[in-house]
Amino acid sequence: MVEGPGASNNRHKLMLVVGEVVKGVQGEVACSNEEFIHATTGRRLIDVIKIGKEVFLIFQAIHEMNQETAIRLHFGMSGSVTTNAENNKTKRQLNIDILFENAPKMRIRVYDSSVTLVDAQKARQKVAKLQHLDVCESCFDMDAA
Repeated sequence: MVEGPGASNNRHKLMLVVGEVVKGVQGEVACSNEEFIHATTGRRLIDVIKIGKEVFLIFQAIHEMNQETAIRLHFGMSGSVTTNAENNKTKRQLNIDILFENAPKMRIRVYDSSVTLVDAQKARQKVAKLQHLDVCESCFDMDAA
């Protein structure tokens, strides 16, 4: 089961691609593929945040009128993420495959996980509100937990 430490490890892997611009996205997500592609393609990954077993990929707004967007990854019982261009010959269920413009050998592959689009501001608020309850965070407050 992916617990907090596993999600923390996945967050650290994903930090490798912060600053990169999404070139393309493939896979199955909990909204229309068209909506998902529009919300991510051409956007720069600007942050990766985590709370519990959830990791949020935060993407930069494209225009002043757009908002930041976010992908919520929940790793459930056996989810995982890879961040390289290796040909992964796994039998696991690939949820999404994200390619980047200036890093052709770098990609994000998410397996056996829940993948949804969420409001980036709400994701940031959730992490800020609950971070002190996450035992894997340096700001963990044992008395509050």
